[in-house]
Amino acid sequence: MKYYAFIYRTLIIMTIGSLMLQGCKKGENNDDDGSSGEFELVGYTVQDGVDTEGNPKKRVTFQLSGTDGLDIAFFSGDIGGNYENRDGSVQKLEELNLSFETNCSYGDQGCDVDVFSIMASTDFNGGDSEADIRAAEWENITDRFTISPFESGTTVYHESGVVNIADLTSEGKPLYLAARHITQSQVVDGVLDNIYTAFRVRNWTMSGGMEGEAPVVLSTTIGEAGFKFVEIGNFRSGRNVLSATTLTLRGNHGNVTANMEHLDTETECWAIAEPITLSDISIEPDRPLRVKQSHQPAVKTFAFNYNGPGEYNAVFVLSKDDGSGESVAKHVTIVIPE
Repeated sequence: MKYYAFIYRTLIIMTIGSLMLQGCKKGENNDDDGSSGEFELVGYTVQDGVDTEGNPKKRVTFQLSGTDGLDIAFFSGDIGGNYENRDGSVQKLEELNLSFETNCSYGDQGCDVDVFSIMASTDFNGGDSEADIRAAEWENITDRFTISPFESGTTVYHESGVVNIADLTSEGKPLYLAARHITQSQVVDGVLDNIYTAFRVRNWTMSGGMEGEAPVVLSTTIGEAGFKFVEIGNFRSGRNVLSATTLTLRGNHGNVTANMEHLDTETECWAIAEPITLSDISIEPDRPLRVKQSHQPAVKTFAFNYNGPGEYNAVFVLSKDDGSGESVAKHVTIVIPE
C-alpha cells in the first residue's frame, strides 16, 4: 500500500564559537574585567561580516558585565536559536486541499448525493470487498463541494472548488477518499425506465501544507491519486472505467429481455484513492550556545553572526553551579539594520 507523506526541511543549527573582540561601546568602563556586580548587558554593536564559508552575516558583539561565577548560555533568536523552542515544538498540519471536476450526464436518475457522493474514512482497511467497505465508518463530505448539475453531453465539467479537508485527518491514521456512485433499479413495471446517470471525474488535485511551510502537491490527476474500484452488486463487465485522467462511473445497460438480472437491481461502485497519512511534525528543541561556564574567567564580550537584518529576541540564560538547578533568563531585543 502506497502512502503519501510530506517531506519537511530539517533545521540545521550552526554553532558559532564565541569571539573575543576588540572595541568598546562609548561610555563603557574599560577597567571593568567583567566580574563586578550582577550580570548586565551593557550594550551591543553591529558590524557587517562573513561566516567561515564566506557568506555575508551581521555580526553582533555584546558588551557584558557581572559574568564571574556564572554559567551563561545564549539563545540568538535567529533560526535554530529561539528560546521559545527550547523544549521543542510541534509543526501543525494547516491545510489539506482537495479539488476536482465532475460531469453528470445521460439517463434519468439525476445528479444528487444519493447518486454521486464524496466519502472520507480514517478506519477503512484498504480492502477490496463489500465487507471491507461496510466495516469502515465513512463521512459523506459531498456538501463541501460543487458537483455537476445535469449536462446534455460529456464535454462540460464543473469545478468543485478548492476545499481544505485537514479537519478530517487523525494523527497517524491514513485518510481514504472515495467517489461513490449508486444506480437504482432501471426496470419499472417490466420495462426499461429510470435509466442510470453517468458521472465522470477528472483533475483530482490535492496539496497539503504545514504551519509556516509552502504547500506540497500530492496529486493533480486521477492516475497520480492511485484510484481503484470496489464494485458492489451485479455489474456487467467494463461499466466503470479508470484511466490516467478520468473516472467514468455508470450503471448497467442493455435490453430488458436479455439483461433483466443486471438492470432490475441496485449497483454501487466505490472509486477509492490511495490513502494519505499525515502527522504533525515534532521539531527538535533549539539549543543555546555556551558563552562561558561558571569556573571559567569572567568575560566582557560575546559575538554572534546573525543571518541578516531584522528584530530578534535574544536571551541570556544565567545559572550557578550550586546544585539548585535554578536559572534566570535575561531577554534583549536586538535590532539589526539593513
